[in-house]
Amino acid sequence: MERMTAPRGKAQGTSSVRTLGLIFLGIFAAGLVFILPPLPLDPLYHDYVDRRMAWGIPNAGDVLSGVLILIVGLAGLVSLYEPRIRLRIEPCGNHWPFAVFFASAASAGVTSAYYHLDPSTDALFWSRLPIAPAFMALLAIFVVDRITWCVDQRLVLPIFVGLGFVCLLHWHQSEVAGQGDQRFYALSQIAVVVALPLIWRLYSGRVTRGRHVALLILFYGLALAAELFDWLIFVSLGEVVSGHTLKHVLSAAAVGTVVLMLRAVARVPELRSAGR
Repeated sequence: MERMTAPRGKAQGTSSVRTLGLIFLGIFAAGLVFILPPLPLDPLYHDYVDRRMAWGIPNAGDVLSGVLILIVGLAGLVSLYEPRIRLRIEPCGNHWPFAVFFASAASAGVTSAYYHLDPSTDALFWSRLPIAPAFMALLAIFVVDRITWCVDQRLVLPIFVGLGFVCLLHWHQSEVAGQGDQRFYALSQIAVVVALPLIWRLYSGRVTRGRHVALLILFYGLALAAELFDWLIFVSLGEVVSGHTLKHVLSAAAVGTVVLMLRAVARVPELRSAGR
């Protein structure tokens, strides 16, 4: 018995060190943000390159591409009610994190379309409102699946989503006060982007497994790049599609990857052993 329990204890100790390291990294990042100067919204943020109208819809490319995110988010919600998928994720404590993620993604498709009809800072708040919980719910999915087997998993989702809302409201209130400051909202987004690959590599998972995690990270990275090079992509592609429109398509692909990950887990006979 001693030879069997020693390696397990050593593994748990290593996992605890990794977790403490991630917590310290998060605290350090938050402290760094506190001492940085305010990060205002770029005055040209709402100046998207593709302003073409189609079927009476202004900025049609950016508006209609948001519908893709809505469709994929709804597909994810429907998947959660498939008996075989519920059987796999409910014992892992991940049903509600997935549900919040897909519901938020579907809502983001709607609010994104609303924002792009007439881009403004006020409309941007509504566009970002479901994005904040979507990101934090995605982080909760990974944390619950790969790290928190020894604590109350029910606390992870509300804590993370609550932090996301606090960061979003801080930005919104700063805009209302005329002193726009995106530091903490940006941190909540960047933290998830950095944390997901770290958690994926440092811990084994039972639900968040396989190539789907790599594809999720890849699609999101490409979406960020497409947003950054909105104008350049539009010109390079002969003004057929803009970078921001492609961002929506790639974001929908990222959400779709999570749906495919769920369906792949449903095909696994048993989830007794964890793996990447």
